[in-house]
Amino acid sequence: MLILLLPGKYKKLRGVRLVIQDFQDINTLEEFGRFLKNERERNGISLEKMQKDTKIRYKYLQSIEEGNFSVLPGGPVYTLGFLKNYARAIGLNEQDIVEKYKQITKKDLKPPKEDLQENIDSQEKIKIKINISESQHSKFMRFGSWALIFIVVIIVGSLFVKNLYTQENQNSSGEEQQLEQQEELSEDLLPVLNENQEQQEPTKPEIEVKETSDSKIVYLVKDDKIEISLEAVTDRCWIRVLTDSEFQYEETIRPGDVRDITGEQQVFIRIGNPGALNITVNMNKIDIPGGKPKDVIFERGD
Repeated sequence: MLILLLPGKYKKLRGVRLVIQDFQDINTLEEFGRFLKNERERNGISLEKMQKDTKIRYKYLQSIEEGNFSVLPGGPVYTLGFLKNYARAIGLNEQDIVEKYKQITKKDLKPPKEDLQENIDSQEKIKIKINISESQHSKFMRFGSWALIFIVVIIVGSLFVKNLYTQENQNSSGEEQQLEQQEELSEDLLPVLNENQEQQEPTKPEIEVKETSDSKIVYLVKDDKIEISLEAVTDRCWIRVLTDSEFQYEETIRPGDVRDITGEQQVFIRIGNPGALNITVNMNKIDIPGGKPKDVIFERGD
C-alpha cells in the first residue's frame, strides 16, 4: 500500500488508500463537512452539478458540507450511501470517507436513537392497530352474542305463541265438542224430560155440576179441600161468602180485585153480577152465565 504523508496537503488517487495528515486530524463533523466542501470547490464542481451527478437533493448536499448529518433521511445506512456518492463525484476514495465518518461519529450500521424511536413508534402503531383490531373483534363478538340472543328470543317467542295458539285451538275444539255433546244429550233427553214434566204436572181435580137452576148452581169438587179465586174483570160485583156454613164477609169488588177463598167441606158464594167475574176452583176455570144474581155452592165430594 502506498502511504503519502504530506502535512497540510492531501492527495487523491483512485484505487489508492488515501492517508493525509490533515485528513487524519479531523475530529468533528463540522471539520469533516468543511473538508468535503473545500475538496469540491478545489475541483471546481458546483452544488448544482453535484445534485445532478449524485441525485442527492441540493439541501442535503449543503447539510453534508455543514456537518449537519442529522437532517439526512433514512438513517445511517442512507448517510453512508450519500457520502460514497459524494466522494465518488469529487474523486475521493469512498472507503476512506466512510471510515472517517464512522471514526468521528463512533457509529456503525446500527440504527441511531431516532431510528430506534421510529421503530418503537412503528411497533406502538402496530400494537395500536392490533388493539384496534382486537377491540373491533371484541365489538363484533359482542354484537354477534347479542344477535344470537335476539335470534334465540325470537325462536322461543315463536314457539310460545305457536303453543298458545295450538292450546287455544284445542280448547276451542274441546268446547265445541262439549257443546255438540250437550246438544246431542239435550236432544236425546228432551223427550224424557218432557215426559217426566208431563208426569210431574199435578192432575186437576174433577169438578162436576151437581145441581143447577136459574138462581143456583151446585158443584161437586173431588179434592181434599176447596180453593177458589175470584177476580173482577169487566165490572163491579157484589159478593157474600160463607165457608163451612160460617159467614165470612160481603162486599163489592172492582175490576182488578182478587179474592181467595178456602173451605174444608163447603163454600157458599152469592154473586150479584156473575158475568163480571173470572172464577177458578182448584185450578179449574168455570163459567157461570151472567145476568141474574146466583148462589154458587161448592161441595167437597169423593
